[in-house]
Amino acid sequence: MNEYIFIGGNVIDPSIIEELEAELGVVFPDDYKSVILQHNGASIVPFAFKVGEMVESINNFHKVDEKYHFSDERLPDGIIPFARDAGDNQICFDYREGNISILFWDYGSPKNDGLDLSLIANSFKEFLDMLFEFDE
Repeated sequence: MNEYIFIGGNVIDPSIIEELEAELGVVFPDDYKSVILQHNGASIVPFAFKVGEMVESINNFHKVDEKYHFSDERLPDGIIPFARDAGDNQICFDYREGNISILFWDYGSPKNDGLDLSLIANSFKEFLDMLFEFDE
């Protein structure tokens, strides 16, 4: 398991996450909630991960608060972004198949009418464990 350093972000009350879960009709993974409760909106080190052969990186986790309303009509129901990279590509939870997997959404891709989704991990923990240091 990796050691993580969180940069920025803030502590939030659990009720904020509970309200968002109720609004979205989902239950976030416990390991994700424990990160966001202490580091809401933070960046993380290490930050790099692979999507196929491409190296991508987390810019920051989305801030979960009363103003959180990420929407894009291209996203199917059950796909919920939780972080972004520097190009605004999204790292998302996928609730469509019952278990919660992690997808990378190449936001600007012309593939599939702009809905280029790639599976990157089978859980939030697996996603965190795959992060690595990367020097360009």
